[in-house]
This record gives sequence, structure tokens and C-alpha cells, in this order.
Amino acid sequence: MAWHRSQSAHCLTSIPALMSAGSRPVRRNASRRNRSAQPAAVSESPETAEGAVEGTGGGRFQLTKWYLDCVSESGEAMIGYWAELRWRKLAVHYASVMMFVDGQLRERSTLRAGQAPQLAGGLLEWSCNALHTSGTWRATARPPISRVLHRHGDRRLEWQCIQPLAEASVRCGEHQISGPGYTECITLTVAPWKLPIEELRWGRAHFPGRSVVWIDWTGPEPTRMVLVDMKEVEGIQVTDALVSTPRTTIKLAGRCVLREGPVAGSSAGAVPGVRQALSRAGLLMDEHKWLSSATLEEGDVTLQGNAIHEVVKWR
Repeated sequence: MAWHRSQSAHCLTSIPALMSAGSRPVRRNASRRNRSAQPAAVSESPETAEGAVEGTGGGRFQLTKWYLDCVSESGEAMIGYWAELRWRKLAVHYASVMMFVDGQLRERSTLRAGQAPQLAGGLLEWSCNALHTSGTWRATARPPISRVLHRHGDRRLEWQCIQPLAEASVRCGEHQISGPGYTECITLTVAPWKLPIEELRWGRAHFPGRSVVWIDWTGPEPTRMVLVDMKEVEGIQVTDALVSTPRTTIKLAGRCVLREGPVAGSSAGAVPGVRQALSRAGLLMDEHKWLSSATLEEGDVTLQGNAIHEVVKWR
């Protein structure tokens, strides 16, 4: 399988942006319609062959976006996205994979996304034939948690942390990565440019047997949420280098750049209709995503691990 190779990640020692899902142009191929994108849905019915981009005749914005990752003990990383976007006459199914191996960042994306990730009990499975990618994530932490982070009438931004900590094994072409993993799903029925967000920070950190997840945004309706081992705690400070709570501090260092630049210039902007939508909305977003070493400090306890985290700026 041919992978797009990005410039070498700058390494001193991957809520994904709501409209971004990769940083290479997607291929405008026909696709098959996907099965249900709902996190708990497990369907055995075959896919029906229809176009990836089709007329829907409706005007309501709806985005379902899955995020999945895995980081090995040696620091290799995989980030996968599966998304379904419906808006006005646009209907797109999209998938992408980012691989960080041997200090090189490789990415591939497609409109032949295949079915959504399938969850059964604590086991999540995802495969995309077009990307030569398949993987499993087996939950090792508490049950999923769901939060409605923003609501406007009957429209909402719902975030579901499906697996804060999982045992993951992923094959992408010739590369096999195994290690701690994380999965989540976002459902958005309000257009991203109407969200009360100016700057968004999201991240997840893994340590032996422990996990920390954070979401922090500034704007007209600031929101901050920090989950330590899936228990919501007060977030005192969230920056690109530090997450602190009354009992726990997470320090982030040795950042490897996984992505940086405008979202409209990424593959999201290459999806038919999306670039025009962003332009009409006057929306500009910059995304910076990193893979970092992480240190958890809690009283006399100090643990070493890794983190994938990002900042997205609306301007």
C-alpha cells in the first residue's frame, strides 16, 4: 500500500477538530453506504453499493465522527478517523489513518470508508479495506461515558468516550502496532461554525492502568472537563504543556508534531462541498496535534506514559 509521507515529525526526545479528519487530499471515488454510525450499533446486514457523495434533499447538519488511536511501547502511533457528514445536498463517508513510525508521519484517506466502527460489549472492531487497515480495541477501564457539551434547541454536540483505556492492536498495510489505545465518538447536529468556541484543547494521556482525558474550550460559553480514571474532577489549568486538578498533575513534554496548519487546507477542505461551506461561513481554523511523553504526579506517586493532544483555534 502506498502511503503519503509527510515531512519528518519534529521530535525533541492524535475532541479531534470537529471538521478535520486528515491532512492529505481524499480520493473522489465512489463508495459504499456505511452501516449505522451509532457507537453501540452492531449490524450484520451487508453494505449496499451507493455513492459516497449523494444528494440528501435535507438541510440539517449532522456529523458523526469516530476517533481511534494506539501508541506502542516504542513510541509508534496510529490515529484513525471514520466520519459521516450530511448537510443540505451533501452526504460524505470518510476515513483516514495517520501512522507515526520510525520518526516519519504517513497518512492516507479515502471516501470509500466502509462501515463504521462496531462495538459489542467491551470490544470495538474497525476495518477499512481502502486503507488496508484493521484493528481491535478491548476496553480495560470503566464503561463508556457520554456528555452533551453544547445544546441549542434540539441541536447538540454530544461527546462519548467509548474506551478511555483499551488494549489495542492495529495493522496498517505492513505495519503492526500494539499497545494502549483510546476511542471516542462525537455526534454534532449544530454547524461547527455556530459553536460558542474560540479555542479548543483536547487530549488523552495513558499511564500503566490509568487514563486522563480533557476537553477545554474558551469563548462565549467556556467549558472545561477533566476525567481522571473516568471520574470527572475539577480542572484547575489546561494548557499545551500541563493539565492540573486538585490532586493530579499531568506534565506534557517532548512533543512530536503530528499535524499543524489550517483545517481548510487539510483533507477536510478537499471533501466536495466542505471547502465551500467553510468559505461561506467565514470560518478559519488552525489545528496543532502532538504526540508527547506524559508524567502523572499525584502525591507520592509518579507515573510515566504518553499523550496525544491538540489545540484548535477558530479565527
